[in-house]
Amino acid sequence: MTNEFNAWLAGFKTTDLWAAMARTVEDSPWHREANVGVHTEMLLDVWRTTIQPTRPPRQALFTAIACTFHDTGKPPAEIHKFSEARGNYRAYHGHEQVSARLWTDYALSNPEFMARFSLSLADVSNLAFAIEHHVPFDMKDAQKRRALKATFFDRGGKELHQSWLDLLYCDQYGRTSDDQEVKLARVHDWLRDWENVYV
Repeated sequence: MTNEFNAWLAGFKTTDLWAAMARTVEDSPWHREANVGVHTEMLLDVWRTTIQPTRPPRQALFTAIACTFHDTGKPPAEIHKFSEARGNYRAYHGHEQVSARLWTDYALSNPEFMARFSLSLADVSNLAFAIEHHVPFDMKDAQKRRALKATFFDRGGKELHQSWLDLLYCDQYGRTSDDQEVKLARVHDWLRDWENVYV
């Protein structure tokens, strides 16, 4: 499955979606990579070395697809802002939701892609849900956290939930950030808390 995914990815890198990511330079304390395309490549490198060898093929595939599409929404979501602390900077509010919609549009517009990887409409919807929630770390409300976790299990069971957690892992380790060790420590604290969210 890995070779098949890599073959598809080579073609995907010729699309307008990939070209837009390659033109989008965030240059923020959270992302110092050359562009969003490079960040996406970094996620996939983490996936290949850490996730793919340890997961069932279908679950690993879900994570790879989610990694590929998770920031496709950043180019259309980009806005320019100014603050005294940061000066001029770019922001990407709501890019998760845009990315989920772009993934859905891509999948449903390319039936040969869905057939190639045996994806159902439910799979497309579940992956969109995972992509839409790939930045959950500010969610503090206990009831909302329980509802989110329950929804992952209701939609796709342990397989979807683990693919989502693996997406979060790849996203955090597949980047170049200021104070990266501090940021990763906070993410690990959040993940430990998440383990204790009971549904």
